Amino acid sequence: MRRSFYGLIATLVLLCTTSCIKDKDVDYSDYNECAITSFSINNIETKFTTKNKAGIDSTYTVTYTGTRCKFIINQTTREIYCADSLPVNTDITHVVCNVGCDGHVYYKKNAIVGSGDEWGAITDSIDFTSPVLFRSVSMNGAQHIDYSVKLSVRKVKADSTVWAKQSEAFAGAAMTAPRAIVMTDKVAVYGMDGGALKVCTADKGTNKWSAPQDVNGLSADAHYTSMTLFQKKLYVADGGKLLTSEDGISWTENGASMTQLFGSNSTQIFGVLDGVFMISNDGTNWDVDTTEYPDFIPNDFIYSFTGKLNTNNNIERTITLGTVKNTLNVFGNVWYRSGNDSWSYMYTSANTEYRLPNMQNLVALAYGKYLLAFGNDLKKLYVSRDWGLTWKTQENEKFETYPKLPVEVMGTTDEYTAYVDDDDYIWIIFCGSGDVWKGKQFK
Repeated sequence: MRRSFYGLIATLVLLCTTSCIKDKDVDYSDYNECAITSFSINNIETKFTTKNKAGIDSTYTVTYTGTRCKFIINQTTREIYCADSLPVNTDITHVVCNVGCDGHVYYKKNAIVGSGDEWGAITDSIDFTSPVLFRSVSMNGAQHIDYSVKLSVRKVKADSTVWAKQSEAFAGAAMTAPRAIVMTDKVAVYGMDGGALKVCTADKGTNKWSAPQDVNGLSADAHYTSMTLFQKKLYVADGGKLLTSEDGISWTENGASMTQLFGSNSTQIFGVLDGVFMISNDGTNWDVDTTEYPDFIPNDFIYSFTGKLNTNNNIERTITLGTVKNTLNVFGNVWYRSGNDSWSYMYTSANTEYRLPNMQNLVALAYGKYLLAFGNDLKKLYVSRDWGLTWKTQENEKFETYPKLPVEVMGTTDEYTAYVDDDDYIWIIFCGSGDVWKGKQFK
């Protein structure tokens, strides 16, 4: 009886207290909040095209796991978008969404506020071929926030290389033995024209080339195929002297002597003087390097690249390769140095099929994690993913992950040069025809 009495008293007190609280004392703030806090999609379908054993295209449909598509919610701009584009040919016309929010969520197919489309509940699939407007409404209906939600689909297959021939021709089509040199914000193409050394310049990533210009201060014998950019200046050897330029057109002697240059990295520039390797930290004061100059190092169309090894990111290596002016040399030669080490020859077995050929008019590029090399009549593209040790072509292994040359230029007899711009586009510039091709590998 006592336990029931105390229970009754407690109940009466609770009821009395509750009845005495006025409406204005109740906290309704949570009911006034509205925001989308998470966004994801369910699995969707995508189509792939491949070749069967008979070489015939075959299309099949696979399921793309929706959780792989990570979404970014920008609460400042009120935008929601996937961090990475969905695979090419993904069907985004029937997408089921999962939305976390404070309050209620509705959507409108047309992502324009004030459009005539009706608001709907996110219970069915949604067509995302154009941006969709999502509205988060507070529990009490007093507040709302609108978000524009976009799903991006790649327009090209991953690891495919897309090329486009440019509408304007290269202004230096009459040049021979062209060599492209990339500067800080421009690219220069040097070549011989009428027995004189000429240069055409353009802003990087454009096809607006100047007409061939005279190169002030350089002779026709300047070793322009080993020209090197170092700390925002161009360096070239001419008649045993070293000259520099900031614009690629006007050149002045800097007081040093040099037979040819041998590349550079961020802190050092390398050269060869009378059969001896040279090294400098400022381009003006040079010291003898420790390696003797062998007869078979590359001495024409010199290319130098510096980067971290794919197999060991703690090692930064400088690679120099080029053409050997000796028809007896079947294979090209690649040299490397790491840190303060001296030059070493990249030795590969004489009977290996993965050596770099001694290609005349060599063009070499650093592209992503790979080194690319092609020359002569553009019959093959050689790719090195170990930074110069081995070089493989499409005949050696599958090339899905490597850039590919445009089939329209394979086997050309025109001389050409190439460079990579800041947006990872490859530009191939042809003399003779004056054609210019721009291409990029899409991941």
